[in-house]
This record gives sequence, structure tokens and C-alpha cells, in this order.
Amino acid sequence: MKKLVYLFFVLGIVSESFGQDAQFTQFNSVPMYLNPAFAGAGSSIHRFAAAYRNQWPGVERGYSTYMASYDGSLVKYNAGAGLYFLQDQAGSSYLTNTQIGLNAAYAFDLNLKFKLRGGLQACFNQKKYQVNKLTFNDQLITNSPTSLDAGGSSTPLQFFDVGSGLLLDSKLMWFGVSARHLNQPDQSLLGKGAALPMLISAHGGYRYEIVKPEKAEDVSPHSIGGLLHYRHQGANDQLDIGAAYFYKVINFTMWYRGIPFKTYTGYSNNESLAFLIAFEPIGKGFKVGYSFDYTISTLSSKTTAGAHEITLSHEIGSKGPMKRKSRKAIGGSMKF
Repeated sequence: MKKLVYLFFVLGIVSESFGQDAQFTQFNSVPMYLNPAFAGAGSSIHRFAAAYRNQWPGVERGYSTYMASYDGSLVKYNAGAGLYFLQDQAGSSYLTNTQIGLNAAYAFDLNLKFKLRGGLQACFNQKKYQVNKLTFNDQLITNSPTSLDAGGSSTPLQFFDVGSGLLLDSKLMWFGVSARHLNQPDQSLLGKGAALPMLISAHGGYRYEIVKPEKAEDVSPHSIGGLLHYRHQGANDQLDIGAAYFYKVINFTMWYRGIPFKTYTGYSNNESLAFLIAFEPIGKGFKVGYSFDYTISTLSSKTTAGAHEITLSHEIGSKGPMKRKSRKAIGGSMKF
């Protein structure tokens, strides 16, 4: 019988942290991961997006997350469809979580300014870890570089889950809610039965045009904006709130992450300050952004080295000026 005290200890911690979903500071740049109702939203026919996040590089084997997505608009049917691929790794055991999600959305025209979109998501998940990267109790006793208890690799855990979302959007504002893991699938690597908690998200943005564009449907070359993103999963809550400044092709945004009046086991929920600079030529359909999270919690940035995040997006094709009167030009295309 294997005596995997250390293994159970490590996986106990990891299952707690990785029961929680991956997060992105630039949540507005990963619409397919944020809310399935964003599938096909915006002014373009095709949208490609990618993101990379390196969280806590100062900690050995911190969190690394990769994501790529595509979504397209079915203009004739007032609908959209998309898919995304996400993978994150953490810890010395190289715990890996892989997701492939399919999204579908339908839009209802409320009036000439607002649309209400509803979306559904189906997602395949796989979790695994590398046993040979763990330290077992016999290694601690004998100081041996190898273990007699360890096998070669773990059997990957695979499961499906579903989600849904709603999105209200117009040219200058958007607000959405989404729910992931509606079926709360078993995500235990140890076969003990651990339901993946439902993730509830509320997110939105607003943009004020300092300089009005020549055409009402175009993007202002000089504006300011605000963003928020609230998440609730299990016993955990988190809030991102930010302010953005746009001038021609440059976007500067600053976020605060935390809920200062809420504490966890005696510690206040002040996590980080995040800073973004993005390059987005107006009318070109291309955007690249870089953000850095400065840790302000008790962990400190000296310990974690913060977090780095890079996002890319490219939009192809236009829905045409006739559609622009009843769709969201800024929020739907996630121009924040």
C-alpha cells in the first residue's frame, strides 16, 4: 500500500486552488472564456483572440495559462458561434487543466441602441499531474532521488460541464452575467468526489466619448471608460474594478482587485493593482495588450513577482452599416 502523505498534502492544496477557474486581468480581451453570449457580438464577422498569463513567476512553478479562441457572426440568423482552447499549469507536480469550450449565442434587438444576447456553453475538461515530479515519504526518509511508491503518471480525469450567459449591450456600454459549471461535475483527482463549484460572474463596461467621431457608429479617438468584473465561486468572491483612458491608438487602464471589507481566515481581501497598456489602431481590427499585476496582499510582489499578461486579437470582415444601428460597437466587440 502506498504511503502518499506528501502527495495527498500537495493535491489537497492544489484541488482547493484549482477547483477555482483560471482568471485573466484583461477579462475583456477573452470574450469566449468570459461569457458565451459574446459569441458573434461586435462589428466584425470573424474574431480571433489569444492570451498568455504568467502569475507569480517568483514562486517555483507558479501559474501559467494559455488561451486561444475564435468566434464568428451568423448575421442572417442574428446569432453567433465560437470556441476556445485553454490550458493552465501550476505547482511542482505540473498539475495541468485543459479545456475546450463551444459557445452559441442568439441576439434580440430591443431597440435601435440595445441588444440582449443569450448564450450557451458546452465544455470538455481534462486534469492531470506528473507523479514523477512529486516527492514521496520514502524519499524523505531515505533521501533518495527516486521513489518506490511512485508510478509513472496519473490517469487523466475527464469531464464535461455546461454554462450559460446573458449580455445587454450597446455602442457605449455593456453588462453581462454568466454561470459556469451548472452541472457541478466531479473534479477530484483522488476519486473522493469533489464537485466543481459553480462560477457566477457579473461584468460590464462604459465608455464616455470626449471627442465625438465623425460617424455615430465609429469609435471615438479620445475617450475614457470604466470596467468591472465580479466573480463568486464556492466560498470565494473577487472584484476587479478599473478606469481606462483612450487616445487614438493607445489605451491605458488601471485595475484594483479585491474586496477590502471582506476577510478570509483573518486576512483582508486586497490582492493587487494592475496596469495595462494596449495598442489598437482605429479601424484596423487589431489589438495587442500587456498588463502587469502588482501584488498588494500579504504575499507581496517581492515574493510573487506579480503577474504578466499578454493578449492579442484580430477582427476580420464587417457586418455592414445597416447592422450598426442595432448592435453594440464598443462593448460587443470588447474594445475596452
